[in-house]
Amino acid sequence: AVENGRALGGLALISTGAPAAQVSQFKNTPPTIRRSFLGAHYARAAVVLGYKTAARIFHAGRAGEDKIVQYFYRDSPADADKLSDPFFHKTTRDNIDYCFTDHAQIVKDIADWASDWSPALDVAKSVSKVMFIHGDLHTFHRVEDISAICAGQASIGSLIIEGSAQLALCEQPLAIGRGIQSLLGVESC
Repeated sequence: AVENGRALGGLALISTGAPAAQVSQFKNTPPTIRRSFLGAHYARAAVVLGYKTAARIFHAGRAGEDKIVQYFYRDSPADADKLSDPFFHKTTRDNIDYCFTDHAQIVKDIADWASDWSPALDVAKSVSKVMFIHGDLHTFHRVEDISAICAGQASIGSLIIEGSAQLALCEQPLAIGRGIQSLLGVESC
C-alpha cells in the first residue's frame, strides 16, 4: 500500500477500522464484533471453527445464505435496512462468500485489522497522504476514532459519508471517487 500510495499520490483506506492501541478499545463495539475481535486475538482456532460452521450454513442453500447475511449485519441497523435491496444483499452475500474461501486468513485479517495501526500509518504518511473514507454510521469503529487519528495531522485526512455504515463504498461510489481524487489536496480532517 505504501508503494502504491507513493506512486499514485496517496493512500485511501475505505470504510475501514481505526488503529487500536489496546484491545480494550473494543469494549464499546457491538457484541458480535467485539467477540470476533477478541477471539481473533486470544482464541484464533475457535474463531476459525466458528467461521467454518458459518460457512457450512451459508453454503447449505438460499436460507443459509440469508441467515448468515442477516447475522453479519444485525449490529448495523443502517446496513440491515439496505438488505431488502437485491443489489446490497448480493454484494454482501458475495463478500461473505469470498471471506469463507480461507477461514484462517479472514481470522488473521480480523486480528490485524483490530490491531494498533499507528506504526504502519506513520510509515504511510511519511511517503504519501492518507485518507480514511468512513460511513458515519459505521459500527465497527466510530467516526470519533477516525477523527482522533486525524487530529493535527497534515498528511492524514478523512471523508465521512453521511447516512452510511459498512456499505458506504457501494452506496456512495461517486462521493468516494471524488474523495479519492481529492487526495492530493488533503490537508486535515
